[in-house]
Parts: sequence; C-alpha cells; structure tokens
Amino acid sequence: MKKSILVINLLGMVSVLYANSLSRKEIVSMVNAIKKERSGVNIRILQSTPNPFAIYKKPEVKPKVIEAVVPEPPKEEEVVIEPFEHKLLAILNHAAFIDGKWYKIGDKLEAYTLVSMGEDQVVFKRGEEKRTLAIPKVKKKFILHKRD
Repeated sequence: MKKSILVINLLGMVSVLYANSLSRKEIVSMVNAIKKERSGVNIRILQSTPNPFAIYKKPEVKPKVIEAVVPEPPKEEEVVIEPFEHKLLAILNHAAFIDGKWYKIGDKLEAYTLVSMGEDQVVFKRGEEKRTLAIPKVKKKFILHKRD
C-alpha cells in the first residue's frame, strides 16, 4: 500500500515538472493537434472484414433407419406359474429359516434349489425360473400414553 502511494506521488511530481518545462505555445499546439478530425477506418472496409469470432455449429446427424423384419413369436401354451408361498423369517450363519425349518445353499424346497443368500433375502432356482423370498419388514408402532 505504501509503495503504491509513493509511486503515485512520484508520477505526479514528474508530470508537474514536465508540464512546467513546456511553453504555452507548445501546449496550445498539442491541444490543436488533438482537436483535428481524424479519418479512422473506412466503413466499407470495416463491413467487409470477416467476423473474428468463430461460431461452432454442431453438425446435424440424421438417425439411421434400420428396417428389420421381426418374426412373430411362436404361439406357446400358457405357462402356469405355481404359487411359491413360503415365509422367510430369519437368515443366520449362512442358513435361512423358512416355514420353521433351516435351509442352506444347495438344499431343496419343493422342486427349487436354494442358490444364493443375502442379508434379508434368499433366491431359489428351478431351471431358468427364479423365486425370491424376503424377510418381511416390520413397521414399529409407537403408542403414547398420557401420564397422570
């Protein structure tokens, strides 16, 4: 801050000294030179110059149209999915407690084989068909009692 103030003061002193060294006639001639009308750039030349700013236009991409013949799927007999209604109550030490019995990976339940176990669900598989059982989520209810 102090340096900038010092520089400004020095510049002010130099300009005062320089102004004092000029005669009145020199100052008037300088002012008259400034007052003269200057021609500048011809407007026609200015208008014919190209725009210096590049404008990027994203190229328009037309989507490719692919015509494909999709065959109708063969009519199959209706697949009846058997109900798989079992209750998973717990998973503990790589075993699942289902309908009152413990099952490990590889055990069978009906025609399904237990293939994987998560934190709160198990997956049974029969061929390509998969069935998932999950531990039911319990909603906690809070009952507030008034105190006398």
